[in-house]
Parts: sequence; C-alpha cells; structure tokens
Amino acid sequence: MEEFEYDITEFLNEQTPNPKSSYFKLELDNFSLDLIPGIVADIDFFDAYKRKEVISVEGVEIFVMNYVDLITDKEATGRKKDLEDIKHLRSLKR
Repeated sequence: MEEFEYDITEFLNEQTPNPKSSYFKLELDNFSLDLIPGIVADIDFFDAYKRKEVISVEGVEIFVMNYVDLITDKEATGRKKDLEDIKHLRSLKR
C-alpha cells in the first residue's frame, strides 16, 4: 500500500483487524480494488493462498483470491453488495 502512496500508519499496529473498517479501497481507472484482512467463508487461508492469482497494477504485483474462492467468500457474507458483485463477476466469466 505504501508503494501506492497510501498512509497506512493507523493500520500498522492493529492487533485484530476488522474487515468492516480495516480495509483499503483503491480506485483505479478501470476498476476498484478492495483489500481486506480476512476471509468470511469456511476457506483455509493457506489453501486459498496456494490458489491465489497475481495481478500487476502500475508495476506492483498484488496477490488476489482466485475466482472460485472470491465467489465463495462473497456468498458467505450474504450482503446485498456482495450478492450483486457475484452476479457481475459471473456475467464477466461468460
């Protein structure tokens, strides 16, 4: 995050990150990228990490959840926004 010139001072000493408040949202030209500190679904972090995908944004490599894990996690939250995201993501996969 520092490479994108975001001030992360308040997050550096967080003992228990809260996904509702401890996240970053990057607004880029063609999309926004949400960075969260945890997985809601019953997915083992280390297994998800093995399945991660790597994207490059402005020359910086970023690890992201793979498509299936992302859909599974969004389904687990059940939030209206996440359910809308799922519909959008599935329409892009077609």
